[in-house]
Amino acid sequence: MEILESVLEEFSALTKIPRPSGHEKQVSDYLCKRLQELGLTVEQDENFNVIGNLPATPGLENIPTTILQGHMDMVCVASDGVEYNPLTDPIKTVRSEKFLQAVGTSLGADDGIGVSIILHVLKTIDRHGPIRVIFTTDEETGMSGARNLDPKYLAGAKYMINCDSENYDEVTVSSAGSVCLDFSKSIRKISATAKNFFEIKIDGLLGGHSGERIHENRANAIRLLAFALVALKQTAIEKTIAMNIANFNGGVARNAIPASATAVISTDLDFETVVEKCEEVNRRFLVMYDIDLNIKIHVKKAEPQNILKPIDAQNMVRLLTIIHSGVYAMVANDKDSEPLVETSANLGLVSTNDEKIEVSYFPRSCIDEKLDSFCQLAEDVSDLTSFELTTSNRSPGWKRKMDSVLTQDICDSFKKLTGREMKIKSIHAGLECGYFVEKNPELDVVSIGTTNEAIHSPQEKLHLDTVEPQVNLILETLKKIAGE
Repeated sequence: MEILESVLEEFSALTKIPRPSGHEKQVSDYLCKRLQELGLTVEQDENFNVIGNLPATPGLENIPTTILQGHMDMVCVASDGVEYNPLTDPIKTVRSEKFLQAVGTSLGADDGIGVSIILHVLKTIDRHGPIRVIFTTDEETGMSGARNLDPKYLAGAKYMINCDSENYDEVTVSSAGSVCLDFSKSIRKISATAKNFFEIKIDGLLGGHSGERIHENRANAIRLLAFALVALKQTAIEKTIAMNIANFNGGVARNAIPASATAVISTDLDFETVVEKCEEVNRRFLVMYDIDLNIKIHVKKAEPQNILKPIDAQNMVRLLTIIHSGVYAMVANDKDSEPLVETSANLGLVSTNDEKIEVSYFPRSCIDEKLDSFCQLAEDVSDLTSFELTTSNRSPGWKRKMDSVLTQDICDSFKKLTGREMKIKSIHAGLECGYFVEKNPELDVVSIGTTNEAIHSPQEKLHLDTVEPQVNLILETLKKIAGE
């Protein structure tokens, strides 16, 4: 209990300091002071990142430098009806036998508990090699702290233990980079000549996070609706009847698999023919996606409105059907574990109004060169469809280091402490580690953490029984690095 109480004391100090992303100066200043109190030499950069150095125990100066790293910002959310100003209000906590939670808000254990554990390790460790501490800012929104960190703070270090993962018995060894690719096209709608207007809506899909759920072959409503419109267009052509698109909208975020999408068409096809064709297409979709068992295409009459020019509609649908969405490549995992997603892409958003069509596309990969290939694909599709392409917010992937000494040390330490095998995990989402490895490719990195539930929500919980084992895991690993 002594270790737990010490860590929670450090965490309690953090809960009193508002620290939403983009507003970290106060907590950064506090951490500078706290590290100085623990005997470290400290620097604070212009992004309020905090870098501290603890000299090696005499006689261990030649041991490779190990970096302990976490982020100081947190996601600040509150339950409905709870008055909470994240810029001024502290986090109020409540503790039970098993959990630490906040009262009506997110807890900020992501990554406040990681920072607190690092502080505890620094004040209790005895014999050790050189230790560097890096606390970054803005991890939750843009990773600008890690992105703008001067590479000199990573130079000369051999190992890094990132303390920002969410399950105590897992060690993360790679994560995905990503790039935002946005297509847009200025348009001018025209009057419709067809007599019927119908709204075609696809819903009932599971949707979900495009990193965490992409491997489950969940259907993408935007893609399905585009293929449904292709089928309706083919039916109209066969009957020598007009069919045009008035609007097309779907998705909620670039990193979320769209669960619904809606289009309005103008056509001389009658209602019964449109319904019959949509039901036929719906049956095909249900065969294609056995996890999405509630896919449903709805058809109803709509109000007359202006339509997209046929060439603009054709190019939009062409873009939505040509570009890849879903898993692109898998990679083998350890032993008998299931393969992991290496590369994917998500067609996340499409919107139309009277002046513009916009499409958001979000590839991920732990291999930067794969992201390059998606950028090239997007350029080719842009040329083919006459859409303008904007590329932004590129983040590097963190590719697994197959000969990682640190991974083996962490796993050996975990087994020594628990008698169990540690799970080795790659995640198909972003971690700051990608930026660190990009700046120092020789760095041997792992990510570990306590077990936390429902992060970024008012239901966030810290599993108290994983705090002391996490501290011991870090201390035991540092002893191994020091050759003890």
